[in-house]
Amino acid sequence: MAHNKYDIGDLVRLRGSFTDVDDNPADPTIVTLEIRSPADTLYTYDSEITKDSTGEYHYDFDTSVADNETESGTWHYRYFGDGLNQAAGENSFILRYSSVLA
Repeated sequence: MAHNKYDIGDLVRLRGSFTDVDDNPADPTIVTLEIRSPADTLYTYDSEITKDSTGEYHYDFDTSVADNETESGTWHYRYFGDGLNQAAGENSFILRYSSVLA
């Protein structure tokens, strides 16, 4: 799988999709997003997530929160839905080190 690459300071759109047991788009009761940095910092979002359509969500993550020295590298994120239509899915992206910010 090819990873999307971004620079520290970029706004990264993280998308999540949910379906029911018949593979139809469906909304969970609660949608949560967790993002883990290479330095093991965990960011958690719920009310800030935007619903685009049934079963489709996104969050615009501001990568300027990253520490240039310890958090450059592969970031992992996980959307999960709880309650009705419980589901989870993970993905990742690469955040590049900045020589200017060093």
